[in-house]
Amino acid sequence: MERAMRTLVFVVLLVCNALSGCDDGGVPPSDSGPDADADADADAVADSGADADADGDHDGDGDVCSSHEECDDGLFCDGRERCVPGADGADARGCLAPPSGPCDDLDGCDEDRDRCLAPCSLDDPDTDGDGHDAVACGGDDCDDTDVDRFPGNVEICDPGSHDEDCDPNTFGFLDVDDDGFADRECCNEGVEGGEPSCGTDCDDLDGAARPYNIEVCNGIDDDCDGQVDEELTRTYYRDDDGDGFGAAAAPLAGQCVPPAGYAALATDCDDANGGVHPASVERCDGVDNDCDGAVDEEVMVAFYLDADGDGQGAPDLATTVRACAAPEGYAPLAIDCDDAEPARHHGAAELCDGIPDNDCDPSTNDHDRDMDGVDDLACGGSDCNDSDPTIFPGAPSAATARTTTAAPAGGGSPRRTRTGTGSRRRRRRALAGSCPRPTAPLRTRPPTQAQPRRATGATTTATATRTRTPTTSARRPAR
Repeated sequence: MERAMRTLVFVVLLVCNALSGCDDGGVPPSDSGPDADADADADAVADSGADADADGDHDGDGDVCSSHEECDDGLFCDGRERCVPGADGADARGCLAPPSGPCDDLDGCDEDRDRCLAPCSLDDPDTDGDGHDAVACGGDDCDDTDVDRFPGNVEICDPGSHDEDCDPNTFGFLDVDDDGFADRECCNEGVEGGEPSCGTDCDDLDGAARPYNIEVCNGIDDDCDGQVDEELTRTYYRDDDGDGFGAAAAPLAGQCVPPAGYAALATDCDDANGGVHPASVERCDGVDNDCDGAVDEEVMVAFYLDADGDGQGAPDLATTVRACAAPEGYAPLAIDCDDAEPARHHGAAELCDGIPDNDCDPSTNDHDRDMDGVDDLACGGSDCNDSDPTIFPGAPSAATARTTTAAPAGGGSPRRTRTGTGSRRRRRRALAGSCPRPTAPLRTRPPTQAQPRRATGATTTATATRTRTPTTSARRPAR
């Protein structure tokens, strides 16, 4: 029977060769000698894209390998190729094929799972006794040497990626914090060539840390994306003077809240002076109080040169300076009408000193300060009160006496009548607006000596000298 089968196989091969022995031109391909162009068709003509130098990169330059990975063909069951240039049996690139595959001594090799199959013992197809026969024996047990690994087994959470149910995509579900997400320590090997299949909860003891949660600035990966406080932290700056503004030269990054002694803004121009910062009010002190780069802007005062030292400066912009305080020889007011004469300035008293206009007021002068037209006595005039314009020699009075002539009732000659003050005292009061006339010194008469008595007959008359006081008799007006 076996001989008949071999004969049948030989006949089939002959028929196949007969049917495919010629190409379209009727010339059979040559099979003599090696495949010179390394394109697997032994026609000595390199096909397009063929690896002519058999170095694996199709560039024909015969590159020599430098690592085992360059020689690996990606297959499991034929063993791992090594890079050994110059070794016996190595190809042109220096790659040496393994002498045998990893599963040559076993019952088979599973290329899909990159593993060898245990030999099937027909006497015991379920070696581990888990109730499932080995795959090599036609069963579904992916590992007949592990009693805890078979289809339908319950996956448990294990960081070692142990596949309990022969399904690489499933893993044990452990949710200690009951947030609906499995612990990321629960894993399985995953599909071939892919990432392991694991849970996604980055902290299964904290229900606030889970996928899709809102990230808050607290030093925790709240949304389990592998980043902590992303886009929420900020940089703070050392604030040595405690004014709320820090120095740019001392940053501290990655903070949720400012640590003690730090500020959010790095705009302090003097972190050793608490009165100097951007929110400070500029003062006239020679310091940039508000950190705007300017010193004493808009707070300095103009001072004017005071050459005569009378406290008032000259209105001359050429000699004007701006400062916080008056420099020596300067005054804050530019109202001096004569900065070379200290006795002449606003507010000075008008004096009879030969200096015109002491008070810088053209409406006043030193000879007639009350402007009544009569110079002051002190200046050689006759005004006894040069501060009152109503008092001067010859000033008019409202009580001046008048004499009128009136005709008597019933006819007759007119008679003269004096009206006015009515008395000498009132007339003297009426002249009070005038300066008093100079009075001559009083003259006194020498005393009269008494005459000696003379006797005349029986009587003697003693004559004494009298001093008669003249009296003024008021004449009554005629009726």
